[in-house]
Order: sequence, then structure tokens, then C-alpha cells
Amino acid sequence: ELLPNCLDLKVLDIEGECKVKTPFLQGVLGLKILIGYIPLIFCAYYLIEDKQKLLSLGRLLVILAIICCGLGLLQYWYLKTGRCEGTAATGATGGTLFKASLEAKCLVGGSTLYTPELGQIRLPGTFVSPWHWGWFLIANSAITFTVAFFETTLFWRLMGFIGMGLVFINAIVCGQRIALAMVPAFILVMLIATKQIFKFKKFIPIGVGLAVVIMAFISIYPEFFQERINSLIARWRHSPPYAFILQQFDWAIRNYPFYNTAGVLGAGLGRGSISTRSLGDVSGLETFHPKLIFEMGYIGFFAFMAFITQLTFYTYKGVKSLRDPVLSSFGWAFWIFNLIIGYFPYWYPLDTDPVAIYYWLFAGVLIKLPVIDKQERQKEREEIVKDNKIKRKSLRRLRPRQKLT
Repeated sequence: ELLPNCLDLKVLDIEGECKVKTPFLQGVLGLKILIGYIPLIFCAYYLIEDKQKLLSLGRLLVILAIICCGLGLLQYWYLKTGRCEGTAATGATGGTLFKASLEAKCLVGGSTLYTPELGQIRLPGTFVSPWHWGWFLIANSAITFTVAFFETTLFWRLMGFIGMGLVFINAIVCGQRIALAMVPAFILVMLIATKQIFKFKKFIPIGVGLAVVIMAFISIYPEFFQERINSLIARWRHSPPYAFILQQFDWAIRNYPFYNTAGVLGAGLGRGSISTRSLGDVSGLETFHPKLIFEMGYIGFFAFMAFITQLTFYTYKGVKSLRDPVLSSFGWAFWIFNLIIGYFPYWYPLDTDPVAIYYWLFAGVLIKLPVIDKQERQKEREEIVKDNKIKRKSLRRLRPRQKLT
């Protein structure tokens, strides 16, 4: 039902028309955003049955990353060569020249911003928006790293290396500053945390190969790369991440102080998520933890963070107990990814597809890894027993028979 007065409702649909607020449905959607992917823990636990299934999961994710990154580069090439006309050709003027829109969609993905003459490039890749694409690249920097360093076969290690190269190049091309900053930072953290930076036999070939690929791309498009770096520096100077985070926390705490009843219970699920704006009033908080305080109050915030912390410590104990080197390597890589994403204070990765999907999926894998490790040790023991039996039989056959007197 449409109502004539938008001033009281403060709710607009996509076409700019007033709509009735439905706070219950807004809360349901907010609940889905918060915990909707948690069942993936159980899916991963029961689907990843053994070591081979774990390797298959990594290979599948790398193939998806290569396909999506290939399409992302093709999207940029279409825009650069004029096959797609970009934002200006949609009739955009003024401020709309600086906003991504579906009218500028090119080849794949959704909302696109391409006005290179104004230094504005925000590509969505294969996702609905540039923001989702940027976080896809960040997440896959960890996934491709894991396969490139810890796979058991040379072919799939090579595929992981190719995936890493494509992720790096797309982080430069897509125009998302957070991807340009976080992709190399994520790789560096993974290298140090998994101690691969000290294993020169593995690190040097992959590191040199990746550096050659990136330097070749930069040498072809030096001005473009410099423009991306300048944009990142300008953004940092204009709005430093730490100041932005503090501002978001300050707003949430000032609006819902400890002594206020609403500060304990929060404003309600979905009230801080822009995706629920068609169902009720929203405050577009752009960091995850202040959004939890705003929506659920301090009780909800501490309860959710206690759950994340317990999950982190539980999976840490499981990964630490692993003896199989391949399982241990995959486990530490996935655990570091979940550790960073679970506590990352800038923006809201746990609300973003597909990062939220990867987080809860890897949580299920981490919980299952100790079970798989026990299976592998049991197989080893059975093989040792079997080999010993074969050796005993062969020795008996080789013994000379004694003649009866």
C-alpha cells in the first residue's frame, strides 16, 4: 500500500515512492543477514569427508576465482576499447557521474562506474556491485594463496599461482581502493603467519613469478597504476580508516549509551543494514561492530563477539593438534582468514557476499579437520600393519625348509 506522506515514514522504495514500514520483515531480513549463513558450518562438516574432499574444495574455489577474474578483466577490456560505453553514455550528469549504476552495466555483474576522464573506475566484476567484487578479491587472495603453497600436485599449485596473479591484477583494475590495499596485505600476513616466507624453495619461485606478472602488467599500464595509487593515498589522507572506525563507534555509543534502555536492547535487527531500507528506517552504518551495537545493543554485541571468539579458540585448538602436514597447512591458512575477517574493524565483511559464505564454510571445515586427521593417521597405521604382514609372508617364503630326519 502506498501512502502520500513520506516525511513521517522516511521510507522510499527504489522508484522513490512512499511505502508502508514493515519492521517485522525488516527484523527477519536483518536476522538473515546476521546469521543466515551459519548453517554452512554443518554443510561443510558433513560434505568434507576426507583429505581428498578438502583438496577438491580448494581446487573448485580456485577454478571459480580464475573464471570470475578472467571475466573481470574482460569487462575492463570491453569498457576500455569502447564495446561498453561507460557511465557518461547513460546520460549521467553532475554527481551521477561519480556513482555506479545498472545503466552502465557491461558484460557481467551489476552496478558499474566508468568515467576514466574523471578518474572514476569502480567495476563490479561478476557481482552486483564494486563493493562485493572488492571483497571477493580480498577473500580469494587467501584462497589462491592456500592452493598455490599447500596443494599436493604441481598442476594445482600452478593453478593457484595463476589465480593469485589474476586476483592481484583485478585488484588494480577494478578501482576498489580497499582491494588494492588489502589483497597484498592479506598475502603478506598469510606468508608470515604460515611461515612460508622463510621456506625459500617454495616462496622464491612463486614470489618471483608473481612479481614478474604484476610488473609486466604495470609496465603496460603505468599511468593507470599510478592513478590507482594516487587515489588510494588521497582517500587515506581525506578519511583515514582509523578515524572512520572511531567515528562510527562514537556515533553508535552516543545514540545508544549504557544507561539507556535502547542501548541495552538496540534499535532492532536490520536497522543498520542498507539492504533493508525498503522495509523500514535505516541508519547506514558502514562498519560491522558499531552496527552490532546499534542493532542489538551491548548485550547482543558482546554475545555475538563471544560466539565468534569461542569459535576462533575452538578451531585454533583443533588446527594446532593436526599432524598431517597438508591438513595442517590448509587449516592454518583457513584459520588466519577467519581470524582476520571475524575481527576486522573496517567496513563490514561479515555482511558481504561471498566473504560471509567463505567464513562460515571454512569454520565448518576447521571443525572437521581433526576428525579427518584421525582418519589419515588410522589409514597410516593400517598401511604399516599391512606392509608388515606382507614382509613377514615374504620372509617366510624365503626361509629354507628344514628336512625331517
